[in-house]
Amino acid sequence: MAETTKLDLPVPTGIENKQQVKPTENTITMLLGENEKAYLYKGFDLTKGVTCNNQNGSLHKEFTKLKNTITKKDLLVLIKPSENSSYKIFVDALDESK
Repeated sequence: MAETTKLDLPVPTGIENKQQVKPTENTITMLLGENEKAYLYKGFDLTKGVTCNNQNGSLHKEFTKLKNTITKKDLLVLIKPSENSSYKIFVDALDESK
């Protein structure tokens, strides 16, 4: 049987449960949709994002491109699944963000 592994997720410190994390220029937001599609954008400008399809590997490719423009210590990833997104794309997004 396959052994399960745990994914440690770094969470911003000093954030109260009721406070929302606000995007900065060092933020990558992943909006997860139906049919394994996602919309990724950096910073505040929602219009300058890219739509990708998780089934053909473009989620990894596009996330890596955006991630390489931000230093690792400053990177903040926001993952926002929709009601229609699959569990699989959510897990894949978590894997990409580590």
